[in-house]
Amino acid sequence: MNLERALQLEILLHCRKSYPDIAPLDQQRQSDDPVYHGNIAYLCEHGLIECPTDDHGRIDLTMVFCLAKITVQGLDFLEDDGGISAILKTVTVKLDPGDLRTLLSHKVENADLSGDVKKEMLKVIKALPAELLKKIAQEFLQSAVDYLPNALQIIQKYVFQ
Repeated sequence: MNLERALQLEILLHCRKSYPDIAPLDQQRQSDDPVYHGNIAYLCEHGLIECPTDDHGRIDLTMVFCLAKITVQGLDFLEDDGGISAILKTVTVKLDPGDLRTLLSHKVENADLSGDVKKEMLKVIKALPAELLKKIAQEFLQSAVDYLPNALQIIQKYVFQ
């Protein structure tokens, strides 16, 4: 059985036309077309369409060629922007000024600097206004992106220990 992306797209687009209702599928491609059936099964197993199932929850091979319904995952898959799922699954990370001051202070405390220099830097960090901390955080992020190959090595170090 071959997975055919063009056929999968054809099935999804056909089902989208009938959303939110059930769409009749190509009745001429009956069970003698294992590629068609396999691609329908594949889309069902990925949750992009729903098909009738038998008493054991398996795709009902006698009906699968008659009816299917596209799911919200299927609709979002067809959207260039990922649909609402892309918005709902967005993760926002926020550092409040206190957290950033703590991170900066920890870095200074562990740096190879003289005691007087450390004290002065810690004093300055404690007094930094939130807007300046925001600019520093943005520059740190840009720096991290610039050195992404190193970041990937660090990730691999912990993932593949």
